[in-house]
Amino acid sequence: MQFKKLLVFFFLFLTLPAVHLYAAGCSFEDVSAYPSDMKMASASAKCASEQLDSLIKGNRKLDKAKKKKGETPVFVFGSYSFSSGDALSENLFIPFWDKFRPELISAFKKMKYPHVAVNDRERADITGRLHKKKENPVPYIISAVVSASYSGEKKANIRYKIRLDLSSESTGRKILGTDIYAARINELASRRNLEIERPKRSEDNIFAKINNPELKLDLLPPSDRPVHLSEISSLATDAPASMETPDILVHENLQLVEKPEYEVCASSDVSTHDMNYCRDWKIYQKGLAHYHDGRYLKALRIFTALNNYSNSRAYRQSSFYNYAGQLANEGSFEESLRLHQMLGSYAATKARIRLLKYNVGLKKLYSNPVDFEGAIFYLSQVEGMKNCRIYLNEARTLKYNRAADMNNAKNFDLAEKMFRELGRHEDSQARAKEVFYNKAKNLYRKKEYDSALEMFRELGSYEESKLFVNDILDIKYNAAVRLYNARKYNEAAAAFELLDGHRDSRIRNSESYYAQALIHLRAKEYEKALPLLKKAKGYSDSKILLAKVNELRSLVPYEPGDMVSLGRYQGEDIQWKILYKDYESLLVIADKGLDVKKFDEKHSSWEKSGIRKWLNGVFLKNWSAEDRKALIDFSFKGQKEKDSIFLPGAEYAAALFSSDRERMAEAGPYAVKNKARLGNKPQKDIFYGWWWLRDSGLMKDRTMLVNPEGVIMFSGEKPSASGIMARPAAWVKAAHFRRAAK
Repeated sequence: MQFKKLLVFFFLFLTLPAVHLYAAGCSFEDVSAYPSDMKMASASAKCASEQLDSLIKGNRKLDKAKKKKGETPVFVFGSYSFSSGDALSENLFIPFWDKFRPELISAFKKMKYPHVAVNDRERADITGRLHKKKENPVPYIISAVVSASYSGEKKANIRYKIRLDLSSESTGRKILGTDIYAARINELASRRNLEIERPKRSEDNIFAKINNPELKLDLLPPSDRPVHLSEISSLATDAPASMETPDILVHENLQLVEKPEYEVCASSDVSTHDMNYCRDWKIYQKGLAHYHDGRYLKALRIFTALNNYSNSRAYRQSSFYNYAGQLANEGSFEESLRLHQMLGSYAATKARIRLLKYNVGLKKLYSNPVDFEGAIFYLSQVEGMKNCRIYLNEARTLKYNRAADMNNAKNFDLAEKMFRELGRHEDSQARAKEVFYNKAKNLYRKKEYDSALEMFRELGSYEESKLFVNDILDIKYNAAVRLYNARKYNEAAAAFELLDGHRDSRIRNSESYYAQALIHLRAKEYEKALPLLKKAKGYSDSKILLAKVNELRSLVPYEPGDMVSLGRYQGEDIQWKILYKDYESLLVIADKGLDVKKFDEKHSSWEKSGIRKWLNGVFLKNWSAEDRKALIDFSFKGQKEKDSIFLPGAEYAAALFSSDRERMAEAGPYAVKNKARLGNKPQKDIFYGWWWLRDSGLMKDRTMLVNPEGVIMFSGEKPSASGIMARPAAWVKAAHFRRAAK
């Protein structure tokens, strides 16, 4: 019996460390005490850190692992996730979380935990340091599952819930956890509620609430400062046409219509001579009737049509002015404003324009839907008018709220633009920076790292921008390392270079160039290796290799265009022109046509030709063994057997000579003796001849050649043609000429 009790006690003792410990959590429900995210975040983070501290210290499993297994815990603050897909809740929580996380990290570090990692870079540094001390670092991940929701009447409060868990990275099992609850006033909802509850002014009583003596626009009689407008070609049926800015001038007396000479037109006896005159007079009288009855648009059309008749111009201007005033009194403020702006400096136009802009701004402010952009545009132009600043501030507040909505809806571009346009209104510039920061974080979540990095760098030390910069650079650094490990050294070098010194990227950049240079050196591609060794900037033995490569090239004291001597023909040394210089070889061609030879009796193919057998046989017979050893066997593409001496192809002849003049071949003495086919006119007593190439011509039974002017004849010549010179070429070892130079 006693044994059973001991067994049960022993079983409980074994299972106890595996039990998960959960704290009761923290709760802050007094919303009045925490009116802002910052205050709520600070208080809840402090409570959360204390909860974690007590749980970690009271956890037997952690304590046992530290003592018996010699483990050193490393606490890593992981990322967070949302418990629901409610986008609105996410948008509510993100600003709070951005303040809560750094507060929590700071408070947790104050608990004197020696190994706390904020990101992967810090984690790698800590584990590396512990390994050097021969300690056993074991990471424990602190993760968060978060949510936010509305509560209270009309969503007046926000309730946050944060679930913090500590889990072992090696096993993935949760060890302990705690909950944090917090609530505060929803400022955005409160602002909206006030806006909804505020009674809107009707359009009818807008102007009744404005103490302005110029509420109604007085109409101007034509005797008051009449002006002349430039000619109007036509008028629309429903509105006056556009007019240029008028010039003020003195005009005839407006009472001219009352003079006796016009009385004849009123009688029935009108002569043919006076008919046209009286017709204009009657139209003019009709215009006057419309004008005095207040039908200004009709009067305007008539006076415009009369042009210069009597004082029509003055009446036309006055009609235009009064018609624009009529529109304003009827509430058509925008159309009236447009017409007044055409009038320029006429009468009280400037004062009217100012009042009209004020009225247009108010109308847009209280329209449905509200046009706050239009209201701000017009009201900002007349800011000095009574109560204007009050209405302008109201319009800007509406724009501010709309910008906040755009930010919550993740329309960051529009939100930032609107906040910046608001200038110094409230905290608009600070909000613009906040939106810019949110936009950068959104790009980071979408893995658009290049754009996000640029934005976080621009933000400098704002919020966690520097941490994000380091995280992105770490991601890009790891991508560059993967390229290096995959032996894509050129791509890796470019990737490390873009990191601009992050971690050891400069060293890794040089290392990548060095690794690529070694590949080219092993393949004896010295020209490709040379610039890479320079970019390696002294990494490993790159300076030594660079010096050796430069030494290889400098040991041959010749450059393309120089002459070298190699082999003999007909008892004389053969002079060769260098066409191309490599580190281990030179491509040379005979300076002159050495002899006259048929390409072949019937074959136009180089492999079957007689001239090939002659060059690699009889031609080399009198060469010394040392000179023959200098030759490098070479074969063109598609050729089975290699040659020591060959004729250049059309491709070589076109690419390796800078001009036709350089391609011309002088006939050697033996070629002249054997009746070489020469050009018609010698140049400076030098005869130039035709010489063979190795390629078949455009017709298969012909072979290409070069004429005395250095032009490649692609059509070709029969291979059995006589008088064509042999001008051989060869690849030779550079070492042969190094010895000669010594």
